Amino acid sequence: MPTLGGIIRAAKILARFQPATPLYQSRLLSDIAGADVWIKQETASPVASFKWRGAINAVAAEISKRPLKQVVTASSGNHGLGVTFASRHFGLPVRVYVPADCEPAKRSFLEQLGADVISVDGDIDDAKDASIELARCDPTAFVVDDGSDCRIVEGAGTIGLEIAYNLDDVDTIFVPMGSGSLAAGIAIAAKSMQPEISIVAVQSENGRAMVDSFHAREALERPVETLADCLTCRYPVPMALRTLIENVDDAICVTDRQILKAMKAMICTGRLLVEPGAAAGLAACMENRTRWAGKKIVLVATGSNTSASMIGRAMQEDTYALV
Repeated sequence: MPTLGGIIRAAKILARFQPATPLYQSRLLSDIAGADVWIKQETASPVASFKWRGAINAVAAEISKRPLKQVVTASSGNHGLGVTFASRHFGLPVRVYVPADCEPAKRSFLEQLGADVISVDGDIDDAKDASIELARCDPTAFVVDDGSDCRIVEGAGTIGLEIAYNLDDVDTIFVPMGSGSLAAGIAIAAKSMQPEISIVAVQSENGRAMVDSFHAREALERPVETLADCLTCRYPVPMALRTLIENVDDAICVTDRQILKAMKAMICTGRLLVEPGAAAGLAACMENRTRWAGKKIVLVATGSNTSASMIGRAMQEDTYALV
């Protein structure tokens, strides 16, 4: 299971690659939310998402233990980008299995970074099965599994350290959720420094396996039909679910339309480009304004890898405004 000590060790490793990402107050988003809104800008990274953190931590640790000839993973985009960045840094070839509906912009970015991209019929869990099967046949291949590797969670958890160290008296951190690893890691780290912080994980209504599993306290399978590809998970990974249940305070759903409205608000009001899933935290806050009115909240802006067509789709929506 991921630990605070592991997160602290990961922070030391990641410090060699880039400084802490920006954390700043958004007065305009604060005005429309009726809360003190801060942004943790994970888009300011080599792959425009937070995923490089866990990938660097996991690959660096594995290289220190055994010789590797190849790194393999499955991803709908951002995790694969992080793993590709880490693998190429260490001089290793990387293969990324993607679901058939992987967003073209993310697939193109993966290929530009040097990944061997393989499309798999089905969803992200089918892509994971394909990556695991390859590793069974090749003992020199390392599968970086987002959800079952403690080092991924611990790398992601460094975001929680950065938030809690640099901002006092935080009430709530909103974390977009796919597998749940990010929310769990942030919770472990942030609560170690500010025990009263509340961590709220947010997922799409159209892919709510982790939210339902969190509340049921057991793994439940749900179909995935959301446009927010970074929030996808059909069936929980046991370690990720257990860590989520033990450390996160709440998990809630928002609709895809609410996500698009929040994406537009992040871009037009917050002046920050984000992909749909990265706006889920703002959507959750705006749809429950009275719950967080006047609170100091942090929105983890997890990534900005999206397409012009998706941005255009968000721009067609109504947006959140002053009430």
